[in-house]
Amino acid sequence: MTRNEHCNDIELLLSSFECLKRKIELDKQDIDDLIKEGKSIEANHRLINPNEWNPDIDDEIRHKQRIRRRERSMLNTERLVKKVERIIKEVENDKYYYVIQMHYFEEKGLPEIACDMQVSIRTLINERTRLLNKLSIFVYGARALVGGE
Repeated sequence: MTRNEHCNDIELLLSSFECLKRKIELDKQDIDDLIKEGKSIEANHRLINPNEWNPDIDDEIRHKQRIRRRERSMLNTERLVKKVERIIKEVENDKYYYVIQMHYFEEKGLPEIACDMQVSIRTLINERTRLLNKLSIFVYGARALVGGE
């Protein structure tokens, strides 16, 4: 992966940050719904088969696997969100952090941000690139510097 590709990945991560946080909320709701659905499946099975101790094992196992898959997905997303929050703290005291906040989290255009900051758009782009490079080091380590695999 090249240095430019690392920056592109960081940009995608930053621009997706709010969606990732929303996905966690939706996953939690889905898990709650699946848990309720599972209780309903067990209750219905007991009504239909009152003499059986075990509900339909295959349905129960598949249902629990669906819940576990959703939980794993949510946990992976939570880890990624926490990682982004940690790396953002590394640059939030930078004079040009505002460009990261406004462009990626508040979806403002670069010309508007340049005007707000009273700098040229070229300066803003250079500073944004510098910050993206710095963030990529926190994500990729030395690979971000040398462009290795």
